[in-house]
Amino acid sequence: MKASRSFLKQIQKALAESIDQRTMVHLARELINDYDLHKQKKLPETFAIPRSEAADQIVTDMNRYNLIIPFLNIFFSIQFKGYMGRTYKISGFHEILKSLYDMGFSIDSKNGLVYENPTYRISRNWGVLQEGKDYTFCFMWIDIVKYSLAVKENSKEAIQRFYKDFIKIIRESVEKRNGRIWLVEGDGVLAAFHFLNATQTTVLGSIEILHRFFDYNRFENPLTEPVQIRISINNGKCEYSDNHEDTKKSEAVQHVISYEKKAEPDTIFVSRNVVLSLDEIVANELKPVTTEGIPEFYFYRLSWEER
Repeated sequence: MKASRSFLKQIQKALAESIDQRTMVHLARELINDYDLHKQKKLPETFAIPRSEAADQIVTDMNRYNLIIPFLNIFFSIQFKGYMGRTYKISGFHEILKSLYDMGFSIDSKNGLVYENPTYRISRNWGVLQEGKDYTFCFMWIDIVKYSLAVKENSKEAIQRFYKDFIKIIRESVEKRNGRIWLVEGDGVLAAFHFLNATQTTVLGSIEILHRFFDYNRFENPLTEPVQIRISINNGKCEYSDNHEDTKKSEAVQHVISYEKKAEPDTIFVSRNVVLSLDEIVANELKPVTTEGIPEFYFYRLSWEER
């Protein structure tokens, strides 16, 4: 995203008023490892650069390399989390936020991370993640049980209608929680969550999907038999890539796909790492998979209530 000059001026002023030149350069090097302020300004190392000029050069360079939003995430983090043992207060913070909202971005109020508002646009990388960088995601994998059999037993028109509904239900449940669909391969769908409370929203989204398919089977399903799905959830680090093939090779993605095969039909299979970070109310809805020692997985299953 290339920003307007007025917005860049806001950031430049905030930088100059909030942190010293040395810290500015350290923040820039979080995104450009060998960033050299004097080289960018074509000045000798011994030349003293005024703070306002340093801030202007850094902001200009970040915008040139399409890194202004990632840079803002790093800049904002010094107020939310501190930097090198020190906390900072960002000058003009609320004015910058207002400009971001007007541009179609939102902010994670817990971590100070900027991301695109799905009301205005939906990008695979939330408008801010960088190619080749490691991030922590919570992944959801959804698969249809015995889909190949359903394809054989139903008309082409019924399958097409069902498949369109299948993707629509998942997309709506995922994107309204600021998740993103990363892969659609036949009857398998991979969704990724990163911002806000990613594990919580992933689990809540999966429960909604399971319940929506229950209603779909009762009232809308054009196929001859009810549709059964399996969902698995796991979190972990993954190198962000726009390339689908690279995404599939990620260890975290391979794990969540393999976990789905352990689940029974109409069941959500959740790794222990995810459960440990859930609110108690949600965690209590999940039952442990009974094995020796500490449960490695938990599950949520749709079933008729026994009276």
